[in-house]
Amino acid sequence: MRRCPTAAAGEASSAPPGSASRTGRRLLDCRGTLRATLALMAWALLVPVAGGCGPSKFKTVTNETEFEEYVLKADKPVLVAFFKGGCATCLFLDPCLDQLAEDYDGRVKFAKFELMRFWFEVTCPAIQKRYRIGLFPTVVLFAEGKEKKRWIIDYSRDAYRKVLDEIVGPPPADETAAECCPSPPPPRAPPESAKPPPEKKTPVQAGKSSGRT
Repeated sequence: MRRCPTAAAGEASSAPPGSASRTGRRLLDCRGTLRATLALMAWALLVPVAGGCGPSKFKTVTNETEFEEYVLKADKPVLVAFFKGGCATCLFLDPCLDQLAEDYDGRVKFAKFELMRFWFEVTCPAIQKRYRIGLFPTVVLFAEGKEKKRWIIDYSRDAYRKVLDEIVGPPPADETAAECCPSPPPPRAPPESAKPPPEKKTPVQAGKSSGRT
């Protein structure tokens, strides 16, 4: 049975005012959500899933067994960077960690642990619960199998160097730089030839001086 056109028009006219505008706003909200979802998917494709914190010099730890062997049983202090895959703030920490790995090479070990995927899947719940890691990047310094210091979203290289210097001493690069760049010598006295000549007296000044005497 077909509906009467006049009845349909009457129903449309009886709709509350502003319903069309609300429907338009809902469509705009859906479009914004769709754009945000597409942007997130593009970001996930552009940023490497396994990357995000720690340069290639870092040992990649992927499970609890490797963490026990490389970190807790190490004969040297170990700086571990816990990160989340596809995390932009974790990428910003790479230059700082790269420089630390060069300065303390041979005296401090470095490791990176992707503790969470970019879709919020925890890779090792046992490690996350044991050390209560919830924010990324989180950098933890281990020595003799125990946690010594923790940094949460900290990009200050001096903050890491201060603690590492207390445990293993300053890097040799600082001593070499001090030997190659000594302090400047004290200023020398000007030579005799550089001194200004004595002031010559005019005849009037000479007469006045002789009259006073």
